[in-house]
Amino acid sequence: MSTKQKGAAWRTQESRSVRPFRSADDYLKEVGLRLYNDEDFRIAESIQVDAIDIAKLAVAVRIPPMPSDFEDVVGIPPAALLLIVSLEDRLYKDSVVATKLPLHDIRTVRVIETDSEMTRALSWAGDIRVNVAVVLAEPRKGGVGTAQRVGSWVARKSFSVGKPRETTSFTVNVVDPDYFEQRNLPRTTAYLVEVQDPDLNQPCEYLPDLVKVSLTKDVHSALARDESSPVSKAIIKAIYVDVVTTVLVAGYSGLTGQLQDDTILHVVTKRLEKETGVTPDRLWKLAKEPGAANLRAVVQGAADFSRALVSATQRRIP
Repeated sequence: MSTKQKGAAWRTQESRSVRPFRSADDYLKEVGLRLYNDEDFRIAESIQVDAIDIAKLAVAVRIPPMPSDFEDVVGIPPAALLLIVSLEDRLYKDSVVATKLPLHDIRTVRVIETDSEMTRALSWAGDIRVNVAVVLAEPRKGGVGTAQRVGSWVARKSFSVGKPRETTSFTVNVVDPDYFEQRNLPRTTAYLVEVQDPDLNQPCEYLPDLVKVSLTKDVHSALARDESSPVSKAIIKAIYVDVVTTVLVAGYSGLTGQLQDDTILHVVTKRLEKETGVTPDRLWKLAKEPGAANLRAVVQGAADFSRALVSATQRRIP
C-alpha cells in the first residue's frame, strides 16, 4: 500500500500483507536519543558505546512536532493517538513504559526525559532498546485500512544501545521502493549491498561510511514484528552472508599493498579464518574467482546458514 501526502513532504510505503492499515513511520525519522545531559541528541538507530555510566544516565528523546497532515496520512484524528516511549532490556527480557502522552499535545519540538530510577534499574549489560511509537489509545471503528485495535502502532522507531560488536556493525538503511527504482533496479528489490569505496583496507570505524545495506520497508517491518523467529533469523543470516561476501570481493579487488592489521578487510578475514579454518590466502583467491560462489559457501559455513534454514523450514508439531 502506498500513501502520499499533500506536498510530498513525507510518505511511507508498506505492503498490505505486512501492514494492513495506514502508517507513517517517516514522522519519527528525526526523533533523537540522548543518554547523558552533556551530549547531543542522535538520530541513528544503532548507538554503540564501550561502557555505560549508570550514575550519570539522563535518557531523553527529542520528538519533532506533529505534521499538520498527520490525520490525512493515517486516517485517525490525533486525539485518538498516544505517543509512548518504552525501554526494553534485551538481556533480561524486561520492558517498561517510560512515558505516555497524547499525540495532539506535541505541537512543537518536545524533549521527553525518562525517570532516572527507571532507567538505572535496567542492566545496561547487553542490548537496550528505546522504543518510540504512536499508538491507538482506545478501540475504534474506522474505515478500511485504518488501525482499530487499542495499542496498534501507526508510527514507530527503535534505538538499539549496546557495546560495539567485534567486527563492527553494518549500516542498515530502511528505504522506499523508489530508492531501488532510482538505481535502475526493480521496485520489488528486497535489499541492496553497496560499497562506497573499494578500499576496505581502512580502520573499522569507517565501516558505516563505506558499506551500506539498503533494506525495503516491507522486509524491515516483517522482520521487526518477530525478529527472534526462525524465519527472521534465516533471512537476517542470508543478508549477512551477502554483505560479508560483497565486502571480501570488493575489498580484495581494491587491495593494493599489504593487508593492514585491524582494518575492515583484516577483521572480517580473521573472523572467517577463526570460524572456518580457511586461511587468508585461500579467502583472497576465492574472492577473485568469477561469481565468488566458493567464497559465499565459506561465509555460509561461518554463519551456520544451513542450520538456520533447517530451523526455518521445520514444521511445528502442535
